[in-house]
Amino acid sequence: MGIALAVMLATGCATTSETVFVYPECTPAPQPVVDIDRGELWDALDDPEWFWRIDRAFDSLIDWGLENQAVLERVCGAQD
Repeated sequence: MGIALAVMLATGCATTSETVFVYPECTPAPQPVVDIDRGELWDALDDPEWFWRIDRAFDSLIDWGLENQAVLERVCGAQD
């Protein structure tokens, strides 16, 4: 009985090491499509300043997406 207990304790304490590789997600999110005709937007707005504010917001969104895509391509390009 003592030998069985010693074997169980010895095998229960045995550890195995496993290497886990972690990689970043290298697929950029799809760039959103701004499905608004700027001419129709201009006609729908009474105040032209609002058109330009919305236009700058769209451009900022597109620039942000392109910058994120470039960062992902740079980071994930080292794995190829």
